[in-house]
Amino acid sequence: MAWDKLASETVVEKVSAALKSNGIETTVLNNGADALKKINELIPQGTEIVDMASATLDKIGFREDIASGRYTSFRQHLFAAPDSEERTRLRRMSLAPKYTIGSVQAITEEGELFMVSATGSQLPAYAFGAEHVIFVVGTQKLVKNMDEAMKRLYEYVVPLEEEAMQKKYKSHTSVNKILVIKKEVFPNRIKVLLVKENIGF
Repeated sequence: MAWDKLASETVVEKVSAALKSNGIETTVLNNGADALKKINELIPQGTEIVDMASATLDKIGFREDIASGRYTSFRQHLFAAPDSEERTRLRRMSLAPKYTIGSVQAITEEGELFMVSATGSQLPAYAFGAEHVIFVVGTQKLVKNMDEAMKRLYEYVVPLEEEAMQKKYKSHTSVNKILVIKKEVFPNRIKVLLVKENIGF
């Protein structure tokens, strides 16, 4: 199966409707530039955010917005912390930010958000801690069900992530923790930007 193939308009409409019925706000956008513009509308300039590691955010140019000073990256503060005690303090604070932004590995036709992590560092904010969560997702990540989500993960995402980790850090990736969000009970908390462009993996 071609896991990098964009979903059809029919599937995009079905997933969008399913997400909305699950309490997850959804906007369908044509490309990464439109997604970046939408993010800028959703997050006030100058806001401190927890931006998760994401090839999708890299692809659409969101890191450039951070570098320009439009937003303050909590993640950068964490990496720059002078000692382990300060890093621990900041790590705890990052679990419940006002805004967090990232992506997912798959979304099912039932509107289930599927994400994995080696450490689990992103998952508490996504699941409950953050006041606002924004996911930017290329429509190549839309799958039929959870079985396909797992296949996409192991057949496609893991090899690409392993290659990226080797190139960047000379280390390996692993699937250690999985989060599935089936519904959101807090209105307007989670927003999904579905992008009709192959961004991220």
